[in-house]
Amino acid sequence: MAEMFYAQVAETSVLRYHGETSRISRGVNELAAATPDNLAILAYDESVDLVEGGQRLSLRPGDLYLYHPSRPVEVIGDDCLGLSAFCVATGLIESAHAEMWSPSGAVLHRERATTRLLRAVLLPLLDLARDLPETTFLSTLRHAAQVAALEVGGRTHERGREAKRSLRLHRAQALIEVRHRDPAFGPGVAARELGCSVRLIHQIFEAADRSFGAHLLEARLRTAWKLLASPDNDQRAITQIAYDSGFNDLSTFHRAFRRMFGVSPRDVRSGLI
Repeated sequence: MAEMFYAQVAETSVLRYHGETSRISRGVNELAAATPDNLAILAYDESVDLVEGGQRLSLRPGDLYLYHPSRPVEVIGDDCLGLSAFCVATGLIESAHAEMWSPSGAVLHRERATTRLLRAVLLPLLDLARDLPETTFLSTLRHAAQVAALEVGGRTHERGREAKRSLRLHRAQALIEVRHRDPAFGPGVAARELGCSVRLIHQIFEAADRSFGAHLLEARLRTAWKLLASPDNDQRAITQIAYDSGFNDLSTFHRAFRRMFGVSPRDVRSGLI
């Protein structure tokens, strides 16, 4: 049975499809026709062969394929395949990065650390897309495309390292946006999902002049404010709203809420602000 998920913001999109191989081939080329000025990253669940412009490439599970959607691709594989596709408008990518994108397609092998980072960032977008702010969605895909372009171009200098740091930062920020209501969510969970150390998580946030903890706390407080201000929640206890926002300590919640907003949770609930 075919399964499909699709989300689009501006000219940038993510697609998840599992079904007949022939339909995947048609779908990839239809997507290409609709977005000829995009750059695309493909990930398959199984081993496949791709034929593009007379060139045949073999992909294994875990590999990524980068190409210009303006070029038709033929997919050769089992009768049923799973595909994840990420299309990024070239206008969102710095021209110096976009020019490195191989016009005839390129494979990023699964053994590369950059490939593992890209998969750790991109594949969860299929689950997070509907919950992420548009700016976060676009920024994450844009940085992923730039990291991929630098890797294809063989750029491993400081610019490439900086692009990877930015990509990890955007992915971690996206995780916070979606997971902050879970009291167990923290830098350790983010590090595991990104395949890096907790120390690196803290470093990339500190480089952006804001700690992971501060970003997480603000997300929880913003959610608490929205819940308190909503008439739909006027019968719910403030304590329950605090817990549902990701807090597990009430005194911390009340102090942080007043420090950030200058009013108490009860003031927001009472409509005194």
